[in-house]
Amino acid sequence: MTSLLVLPESIDPFKCVSANQHFSGVLPLASLERLQLVLLESTGEVAVDLLGRTDEVGTKVLSLRVECELKVTCERCGEPVSLSISTTAELSPVISDSQASSVPKAYEALVTDGNQLKIMDLVQDELFLALPMAPKHPEGQCGISY
Repeated sequence: MTSLLVLPESIDPFKCVSANQHFSGVLPLASLERLQLVLLESTGEVAVDLLGRTDEVGTKVLSLRVECELKVTCERCGEPVSLSISTTAELSPVISDSQASSVPKAYEALVTDGNQLKIMDLVQDELFLALPMAPKHPEGQCGISY
């Protein structure tokens, strides 16, 4: 297994899987342009861990873990709220939509069209999926009673 503590800009997902590559590192929140639309602050970092592997039945898998603190607006009171995000994804890279239907249910198909995969795009996608639709302070900590 190849292990790198620096995140490359992009990877070949199939090479990553066949070589059991492991990438671990951080991305500055400020570098995640699409995410800036929902953030109140872009300070801080996102911890990323990406492992390419083949499971016991031969399915190609990219195991992704993303962790960070995001400051967004509370939908209830309009004040800033910090969210601790820790999310994982088990992705199976495929070249076409037709191959996606054969991916086992335990994994999410990742259609790559045979192209390089930008880690920053993958991280942003997973962070958007992890964000609540209506971020709010925990009960009893919001500026508005309900």
